[in-house]
Amino acid sequence: MDWSDWQLFLAASRAGSLTEAARTMMLDQSTVSRRLASLEDKLGTQLFLRSRRGIEPTHAAARLLPVVSRASAAILEAERILSWTEDPPRGTVRVATLEAVANYLIVPALPGLLASLPGLSVELLPDAAMADLSARESDIGLRLVPPKDSELVAKAIDAGPLRAYASTASARRKKALAPRDVSWIGWDHERAFQPEYRWMAAHRVPVALRSSRATTMVQAAISGVGAVLLPERFGDGIAGLSQVDVTNLPSESVMLWLVTPRGLRRQPVVHHVWEWLLALFTPKHPATAKPARRAPRRPEAAKAAKPRSPLG
Repeated sequence: MDWSDWQLFLAASRAGSLTEAARTMMLDQSTVSRRLASLEDKLGTQLFLRSRRGIEPTHAAARLLPVVSRASAAILEAERILSWTEDPPRGTVRVATLEAVANYLIVPALPGLLASLPGLSVELLPDAAMADLSARESDIGLRLVPPKDSELVAKAIDAGPLRAYASTASARRKKALAPRDVSWIGWDHERAFQPEYRWMAAHRVPVALRSSRATTMVQAAISGVGAVLLPERFGDGIAGLSQVDVTNLPSESVMLWLVTPRGLRRQPVVHHVWEWLLALFTPKHPATAKPARRAPRRPEAAKAAKPRSPLG
């Protein structure tokens, strides 16, 4: 039986839809459907219940899933063991991270990494920062919370304090502004737990756009919709954005966590990507941003005035 059929089974089980499984495996949906039906014929049992809502594993598939997952992890481990002896190291490294980090930080820097390690292939899993590393759904995770599993190695990354960013053209000509003098781009109400949302609510700032996607917020800021709060070492690396001098910004740093299974930490190709990711968040020059300041006292009429442009 072709192992690629089992990989397709895993993709379909995890995705819950033929469309997502096809995207993951880079196949068309009709091919995925046909190959799964062929696998079911070979096994003599139905693996998925199909409906308009997607696909649902049958009892047989649920029993097979942990066995096939372990087999997949074992095969990947065998491939990695062979790569340990290769100089320079070769192989595929799967990185699960936040969508905005993937699109605006990792992807622009990838050409340099791939040029330095020609035998490397990267599988980037955006918006999957909580992928199960223990089950080898990814090799490295870059996430907002530290892991609890003792079999995972974690490194804290200081992404810097939250700063205000707007399109470079807008930010270049503005002086220090109070929070209410800026039109903001923020999280929607479903992300009210985010520190950026809480800060905007506490200062009762005007919000021009809300979204559940960080990439949408960043792109809106680049387009001139308004200002967005981003961790300094992330925001400083985004082309088209510059810091805006806004008073009373939060002072505490945002922490990210780089995570990998203990058994992979010193595997050469994983180690190379791990160190490269750490370097992406290392300041390349001393910080030049001014510390947050208290808003100046102003007449009540001025406080009530509405912003005349995205940045006051």
